[in-house]
Amino acid sequence: MSPVVACDMRFVDDSTWAILTIYGEARGESFEGKVAVGEVIRNRAQHHYNCDGTIAGACLAPKQFSAWNGNDPNRMLMARCDSDDAKECIRAWAMVQGGSEMTKGALLYVNLDVVTPWWVERCRQTVKIGHHTFFVPV
Repeated sequence: MSPVVACDMRFVDDSTWAILTIYGEARGESFEGKVAVGEVIRNRAQHHYNCDGTIAGACLAPKQFSAWNGNDPNRMLMARCDSDDAKECIRAWAMVQGGSEMTKGALLYVNLDVVTPWWVERCRQTVKIGHHTFFVPV
């Protein structure tokens, strides 16, 4: 058996991280809801908001997108996701990359029917799409 050799190759590209995150966070939302989650991913990376400025960093930063938390059942669903499951998420990410602005620059979102986090008081709501309410910090 040959030894593993390091190479200059990324095994998972930024679009894959974004699409999987959209799938895990907004699988049950409308197409617009999926685009909106994608916008938050993009906006966070662009503004280095709680991340290193990359899409992967925005998606995988601890406790930022709950679907990636170790105890969230969506994490395994994302790991098993295939292109058929994610078709609408793929289209949504393409729209985000094209410059969509449905969330008006939102960096945060939450389903207020489930939880009201402490940070809501420090933010301005921009829009509500489906079950998610979107915010920008003030």
